Amino acid sequence: MIMRTNALLAFFVLAAAGAAQAETVKPVAAQPINLGGVTGIAYYTVEPNGYRVVATLGARDEATAVRLDVTLGEGQSVVLSSPRGVGETAETVTLAREAGRIVVYEQGAAVTN
Repeated sequence: MIMRTNALLAFFVLAAAGAAQAETVKPVAAQPINLGGVTGIAYYTVEPNGYRVVATLGARDEATAVRLDVTLGEGQSVVLSSPRGVGETAETVTLAREAGRIVVYEQGAAVTN
């Protein structure tokens, strides 16, 4: 289990090392997400009752990961955030279902490839 978790976290770190930009995600294609000290990936699948979005996040220096699993209907979104220092704005990533696709927004700006 520890080896699997470490491999998963290594993947997160490598995914986060790429350019951080918001983009439209294709079904089942992993999209890196970055919340400062917490990084991970998100993907979605098309289900009969909506788009099932799965995001797995972990701190770079920790072996424990957290997973979010939510089904979004058209026009719905979910916000992931990581607090920063007192008086500082939190790091945010929004996963939104728009026009039959999932769009990732970092700090409110759409990331595109």
